Amino acid sequence: MRKIILSVAPVAAAVVLAMPANATVIDFDNLAGYTSGAYHEDGYVLSANFYHSATGRAIEAMAPGSSIDPTGISVVKASGAGVTFTLAREDGGAFEFGSMDFGKLKVETGPIYTASSTYKFIFTLADGVGTQVEKFFTFNHDRSTPITAHTAMFDGLGAITQFTFRGQSSPGQFDNIVLREIAPVPEPATWAMMIGGFALAGGALRRRRVALRMA
Repeated sequence: MRKIILSVAPVAAAVVLAMPANATVIDFDNLAGYTSGAYHEDGYVLSANFYHSATGRAIEAMAPGSSIDPTGISVVKASGAGVTFTLAREDGGAFEFGSMDFGKLKVETGPIYTASSTYKFIFTLADGVGTQVEKFFTFNHDRSTPITAHTAMFDGLGAITQFTFRGQSSPGQFDNIVLREIAPVPEPATWAMMIGGFALAGGALRRRRVALRMA
């Protein structure tokens, strides 16, 4: 009986292209070498509309005793009132927002206690026209130590090209920005290769059934 060997490499390649990439976490572990300008990590860039005149910094590491990270090395805070941060992929590609951690700056040991902090987000959708969606995240302060991390999550945003965030009240610290890259849409030639692969597979199966009946 004749065996038919079918190559499915084109099909597999097209399927891989359509699969979503793993999540990326911007954890600021590279902040130790940060001196000035925008911050880069894992293919993303975080820029600001304000930088300190002396240090050139818009973000800085928190002290371990006031950090929402137990190690105290990868948490940052804004070094200026009203700083607006913008985060985007370095290659300009689309991605999805997963989550982001916030916390207050210090343990409050006496009145008047700060009640909460609010951050405003503006997401630019990857819809071809740059539609912007506003979201707000408010977290309540606590007087305990260590300082609690509060996670901001927004459902239903879909693919975006960038987002900004800015404190609307008392300042806070932030860390662990979870992002998901969007896999590129296969080109027409790739789709044609995939369809051709399925057609080839179907034809091979039909020929095999005919060969089996004739055997």
